[in-house]
Amino acid sequence: MLYWKGIIGSITASFVNVMVIRSRKREDYVFSRSYCPVCGHQLNYLDMLPLAGFIIRKGKCHYCGCRISLRYPLVELLGLYLGLISNSIRELMMFMDLLAIALYDRDNMIIKDSYLAVLLLCGIFTMDFRYLNNHLMGAVVISLPMFLLATLTDGFGMGDVKLMAVSGFILGWERCLLGFVLRCFAGSMVSVFLLMMKKAGLKDRIPFGPFLVLGIIIAYSYGFRLIDFYEYAWLKGV
Repeated sequence: MLYWKGIIGSITASFVNVMVIRSRKREDYVFSRSYCPVCGHQLNYLDMLPLAGFIIRKGKCHYCGCRISLRYPLVELLGLYLGLISNSIRELMMFMDLLAIALYDRDNMIIKDSYLAVLLLCGIFTMDFRYLNNHLMGAVVISLPMFLLATLTDGFGMGDVKLMAVSGFILGWERCLLGFVLRCFAGSMVSVFLLMMKKAGLKDRIPFGPFLVLGIIIAYSYGFRLIDFYEYAWLKGV
């Protein structure tokens, strides 16, 4: 069963990646065949096997010999992991929607409302409504300060604010705070790395969504265990 969860996650992530790329180009991603972005040749089923196709073709297009972007196997590998940690189809759909949000924001610096609507719908079916007050507090504990900053200083995009509100509603306030802290840590590390490697400047905009998504997934999957570990370590320190 675990094996199949990983395969389904990898296949779904591969489709999500194609969907995001073709959405940017306004191309059909449901019925049209996959093709090499360099030579335009249609791919066969062996080429499109998640992860295995990349390995079999040695990271190159079978028809023109150009290198295949590492984005494809990395997204498929991430999908495999998300499939393994999913406990239901609803959770897998939620993780894949978060993946779509991260990829689309990375490519376009925009978080689509349609993706947020799907995230909210998936999240509602995974929530425990016995703790509704906790979830309602989670919807505003981070998103409200972000909204004020976005209004006063243009420090955040409204898509980021809405993503934090929806994810906070799903997570509850404790895991929402944890997810935001994790986002800040990951974003800071990547920003410093890009500056050191001279891949970005101080004035360059870096997409906020992918780091939020990373924090959200970690907080959703491991949040309570991380919080318990922190409380235990803090008490032992005292």
